[in-house]
Amino acid sequence: DAPMDYLPLKSKQIILNEERPVKVGRLVTNRLITGKNFELCFNVTPTGLVDAWSSLLRITKSYTDVGHRFDRMPAFFFKPNKTELFAVMGREHFQEDNEYVETDYQLPMNQTSKVVARLEGDNWTLTVNGQVVNNTLSGYNDTKFPAMVDASVWIGDRFYPPAKANLSWITYKILLDGCEFRRVGVILIGCFVWLNL
Repeated sequence: DAPMDYLPLKSKQIILNEERPVKVGRLVTNRLITGKNFELCFNVTPTGLVDAWSSLLRITKSYTDVGHRFDRMPAFFFKPNKTELFAVMGREHFQEDNEYVETDYQLPMNQTSKVVARLEGDNWTLTVNGQVVNNTLSGYNDTKFPAMVDASVWIGDRFYPPAKANLSWITYKILLDGCEFRRVGVILIGCFVWLNL
């Protein structure tokens, strides 16, 4: 699918609003502006099971799966033959991008669940249908990826079978601290000037 255009100057970027099935290598946009601290939200409706790890959603600035800079920033999967959610968030200067939080229960089949993933301060957290998953991951203060432009968002990556699920209402909100506001502000002002030429 062709990348979806949206205005990058909004505090909350709407990546996808309508429901779409997960497919192999389905690019939604390659123009996402990311932040060191962020909140990513999406709705997921499982429709079946896959007998292997299956891809739901990935934000990346690379063309590789794992072990390289910017591979999983973040990536979401279902476990084999289950709808248990596995949320991976890579770290700057680490070769292995498999730091994760996960549900210890399955998301209900053919029902929509709201997922909220946050990287803020020191913590990577996952909330499903308003309940925080128990295993919050810490240690991100000095290991977050930098803010950047033109990240790609895939619903179904090219490395794993696609999850049998539909996704909708994917949004990305940059959570700014004082230092990051200055850096991202320069990026946003640059985009604004470019858009108005």
